[in-house]
Amino acid sequence: MYSKDSNSLTNLYKIYNNLTKLGWTKKADAPLKKAKKETNRLQPAKYISKDGWEIYVGKNNWQNDFLTLKFASGNDTWLHAKNIQGSHVIVKNKGIKQSLPLDTLIQAANLAVHFSKAKKE
Repeated sequence: MYSKDSNSLTNLYKIYNNLTKLGWTKKADAPLKKAKKETNRLQPAKYISKDGWEIYVGKNNWQNDFLTLKFASGNDTWLHAKNIQGSHVIVKNKGIKQSLPLDTLIQAANLAVHFSKAKKE
């Protein structure tokens, strides 16, 4: 709610100070540090296939979700090891209206296996 009343602003400032004393607020720079850490955690690994296609590999749950739900588009190819925990792999089709080369598909599939529990079997 917006108020031009200076008493409201003063009261708000007092509430903020009390919350700070109780440890309920953080320093102004804390969210920036957390955001930077979050960005690093969401940064998937990037590979370039022999054919020049970009292949992205998620190495944790956050990266997998980011790749699958936010990064990938309808023309991209998604790979994952079947019935086993592992990385999501996206082969980015940057507007290239052509079929995915077999060598690139094999490279991406190898990455999906390499970054899965199947690697240990």
